[in-house]
Amino acid sequence: MKLLNLFHTIGLVVAISSESVVTLNVTFFLHLPYDGSPYSDEFLQPAITMAFNYLKERYNGTEYSIQTQRQVFPSIYRCDQALAVISQIAAQYFFELVEGHPDTASIVFVTGCTEVMAYTADFTREANVLLVTSAGSESALDDKQRAPTLVRFGAYQASDVASCVVSVLLRHSWYHVTLFVDNVDGYYADVGTNLNYILKPEDGFTNLLISYDSTTGNESSLPLALMLAKRASRGWYLNAKRSLATAAQFGMANGDFVYIATWPFQHPSYGNLSWEYFDKYDLIAKEAFRSVLIITPQKPTEAKLREIQATRHLSPLEMANFQNNPHVLDTFIALIVAAEVVVNASRGNNNSDYRNGAVLASYFRNKSFDTVAGTVEMDGDGDKFSHYSLLSFDACMGQFREAFVYYPLVNSLIPTPGWKIAWPGHSKRPPVDVPLCGFLNENPICQPVEHGISLGILWMLGVLFVIPLIVIYLHRRHRRQESDQVFAQWVLNADDLRPCFSSSTWTRRATLPRREMLTKRQLQESLSLPGYAYTYWS
Repeated sequence: MKLLNLFHTIGLVVAISSESVVTLNVTFFLHLPYDGSPYSDEFLQPAITMAFNYLKERYNGTEYSIQTQRQVFPSIYRCDQALAVISQIAAQYFFELVEGHPDTASIVFVTGCTEVMAYTADFTREANVLLVTSAGSESALDDKQRAPTLVRFGAYQASDVASCVVSVLLRHSWYHVTLFVDNVDGYYADVGTNLNYILKPEDGFTNLLISYDSTTGNESSLPLALMLAKRASRGWYLNAKRSLATAAQFGMANGDFVYIATWPFQHPSYGNLSWEYFDKYDLIAKEAFRSVLIITPQKPTEAKLREIQATRHLSPLEMANFQNNPHVLDTFIALIVAAEVVVNASRGNNNSDYRNGAVLASYFRNKSFDTVAGTVEMDGDGDKFSHYSLLSFDACMGQFREAFVYYPLVNSLIPTPGWKIAWPGHSKRPPVDVPLCGFLNENPICQPVEHGISLGILWMLGVLFVIPLIVIYLHRRHRRQESDQVFAQWVLNADDLRPCFSSSTWTRRATLPRREMLTKRQLQESLSLPGYAYTYWS
């Protein structure tokens, strides 16, 4: 019988053995840093436990059985400490697993900072071991010559986020861009680097890169950075409320500017996108949030989360972690998919492939995997395709809503039914690429003095044009009145007819209309009545 043994050491070591000589050890190292980190043990441990239980349920009763055990290490608070511990573990375990057993194959699963990821990429390359991660937006690991065995299940890849930003810019014909990058986390620096590379002048883009550290607490640097950003019509920023409140003071939240931000997920490490801090800037920030577009990994649907909750029996806290922290769900998916790929490789005709990290990595590329969390698609580099939501602010609800979904596989933005972007100033159209008054208010029509002179000239021209029209109108009206009076004098009235009476007739004068104009027919009939005589005027 084959044995699938899961051993947890700062993560997890999985061993598959059989009655034959071939032995497979699948090793997972997790960098579990200080409490509160988005990929700390308090967040990822439920996902790891769920993955263990899922694999047990799947393979128990088959030729594989699964056992787990846990070894506790001291907490890791800094990245350099994590790197030291990971190095000791690698030296201790990998010499035994890889060098001591030629028929042994290993998989390394790691999350953590850039230094830890880079180190594990180097030694897994030398050992030809598959490297799997649920994080990993580091641009340094995009080079497959350095990390040929790397497979990334991260919810946000810096290159995909940068492509999403470019798609938003092109959709609205925005070519003047300021990259306002907060260096609070390496993730933002990676996205900024990718954007600065993609937005090329030969493609019509004019971009300015401004680096800013929101953790320094230097309030004076923020206005300076915003004033530099004002030289372009678009901003890309983090720490929304403080940035927008300061921008509003400089007149940069009036609808002439659009701010595109990226937000990995809801966690203090990545700032707070709420406008409501219950201070004097709340109303200013709420109105200014109309100018903000947020790019964030698309969350699982409510139906899918309910399905996971029902099958995996999640507590309310675990459910919230799965919904808000993509690291949790990606860790769960990565552990399951990686174990199943290795098991399937061991069952193949050429079962020695499961000892070759580069070959195992190729099994992930351009493939799709059906999981309990839905279909997972991988690209040609072994990176998971993640869908991204483009959020806009709903001032009535006081929260962001999904307006578009970005699909990296087809590089396309698809509108979300039921909600359209609410542009600043209650406009139905997006702001133009270049503001009406220019980036520096250099348009003469926007200058106070020159603008007043222009209005005066226009007023004088209007008066000179209207006065002749009034004179012409009054003159024509006077001519018409005179013409009507002359015509009225030549109208024949009934009083102008004098009847002649005979002794045998009585007067018929009362039968005629008095002081009324007669038609020609009426006049003839009146003159032909008995008792009337014709009277002629010479």
